[in-house]
Formats: sequence, structure tokens, C-alpha cells
Amino acid sequence: NSAVRLHRHIVNFLLYTELSFIDKKSTSINPSQSDYVTYFPNDIAYAVFNKFASLNNRLNDLHFKYINSTNILIKQEHFYKICEELADNAFKFSEPGKNIEVFIEAIDDIYKMKVKDYGRGMPNNQLKEISAFVQFDRNLYEQQGLGLGLAIVIKLCKYYGGDCIIKSTPNSFTEIEVIFKKV
Repeated sequence: NSAVRLHRHIVNFLLYTELSFIDKKSTSINPSQSDYVTYFPNDIAYAVFNKFASLNNRLNDLHFKYINSTNILIKQEHFYKICEELADNAFKFSEPGKNIEVFIEAIDDIYKMKVKDYGRGMPNNQLKEISAFVQFDRNLYEQQGLGLGLAIVIKLCKYYGGDCIIKSTPNSFTEIEVIFKKV
């Protein structure tokens, strides 16, 4: 478990460093490249969230619903990483027995995935301070990780011309919506 956790930390650190470098260069993707298309994103999201639910013995807590499917403009491994970070946070920051809802819809020219957990939540001042290497209330809670998960999600959404919207209320819920362009 420690080796797997260390590997994930290293991968996240390297990805965050790469995305930060791209940010400084103002580099953006070339949408005509076929390797930037993720096919069947709903299947990927479903597999990732089920994996985390199983690892946390919380299959009954996961509620996954989608309206329709489409292909989206993002590298498959980057979409997988977004799902992985959102699933990890949802299960990490909510208690067993609390629902984790994943709702996906493709409308017009956009693809939306909302992930909502009914856990710890965050106040507005923390939402404004989300960035790399920041972990809130670490003195109160044991938290594994480097504080890169949401920072990576936000940077990946921006890189692909998408968006990441975070809503939260302390001791109630956190909802994260990621939005991407359909192909």
C-alpha cells in the first residue's frame, strides 16, 4: 500500500509539474489530433468510481447515473486522472454510509460530470485557496497525499478548454463539476 501510494504521489507531482510548465508557456492543445479524443468517457468514469468504491468497501454508497454518452476532447489518461482524483477525494472526505453521487450528461456541445459527496465540505475561504500542496485542516484530520488532486483537476480542465466548478458547504457536501467539449 505504501509503495502504491508513493507511486501515485510521484505521478501526481510529475503531472502537476508538467501542467505548470505548460501554463507558463501558454501552450494549448491542437484539437485536430485524434489522441486528444476520449472515447466512451462514461465507461471510464464508471470503472474508476467503482474501483474506489470497492477499495473503500463502499459500493452501496456509490450512485452513478448518466443521461447519454459522447466522445470528449481530452486525452484518455488525463480524463482517467481527473476521475481518479475526484473519486479519491469523494471517498476520502466522506464517511462510510454517506452517498457519493456521480451524474453525467452530454448536452449541446458540452459534456458535464458532477461528483457530489456528503462529507466534510469546505467553507468559501478554502474554496478560494485551492492550489498545489495545500491541505486544509491537516492538523485535525489524517490526510495522505500532497494536496495536488484538485489542483491537477483544475489545471487539466483549463488545458483542454473545459471548466471545473466547485461548490461546498461545511459539514454538508462538496460538489465538483467538470465540463469538457464534445467531439
